[in-house]
Order: sequence, then C-alpha cells, then structure tokens
Amino acid sequence: MNDGMKIRRIRYRNENDFNKKLKSLKKYCTQSYKHLCFELIDKDLFETVNGTYYYDLPTSDEFKIVYGQVRLKYSIYGSMIVLEDLEPSDFLKKGFCIELNSYKGMFYADSKDQFKIELMSYLKEENKI
Repeated sequence: MNDGMKIRRIRYRNENDFNKKLKSLKKYCTQSYKHLCFELIDKDLFETVNGTYYYDLPTSDEFKIVYGQVRLKYSIYGSMIVLEDLEPSDFLKKGFCIELNSYKGMFYADSKDQFKIELMSYLKEENKI
C-alpha cells in the first residue's frame, strides 16, 4: 500500500538542545524556520544513503555575513533520520537563553556581534559587499 515510499523514523541527537535552537530560529530567523518546518518535509532530502549531511536553509544575506549560513545537520542510518544540530549554534543558544537586542535591524548578543553589524553596514555603504 505504500507505493514504494520509504517510511522513516525521525530522532534527535539531543532533543532538548535541538528544540531550544528551533525556538530561537523561529524568533530570529523566521524564513529559515518556516522552510525547515513546512517546506523541507515535502522534499526528497532524506532519500539518500547512510551518512551525515548538511542542508542549507534560506538565510538573508545580512544574517550570512554576520553569523553564517543557517544549516541543518542530520544523519541517515537505514530507515532512521537523526536531526543532529542547527547552525550557527552559538547564536541560536544565546538567542534562547537571553532576549537579544537589535541594532540597525539585526539582532545581536554582545559587542562582538554589534561590531560585525556595524562593519557590514559600513561595507555596504562603501559598496564593498
């Protein structure tokens, strides 16, 4: 009756940590969250052989410059999918633990992030990026 479809079980490497990062992703990078929860399920992403893989989620250019690409790390073991991590890990953990402030339309956790945002703004004004 399943017409050749594989039935896969989804597990977590660390469910508590993954869910914290997922909640943070929902708040601070909505585009990636929506793609992960609503569009990724429809793809044949998980029709691969055993191994560990990364899937790049849609991310704004500004977010990529300051924090890096939002990625899902997952592993395939037979008929089981293990969701391992969401990256950038440090930003997502900070975003769950504390309420992040915003600077020039981007969220930041500390002065280092604020400096990156300021540098990105300067480079954009100078048409360097």
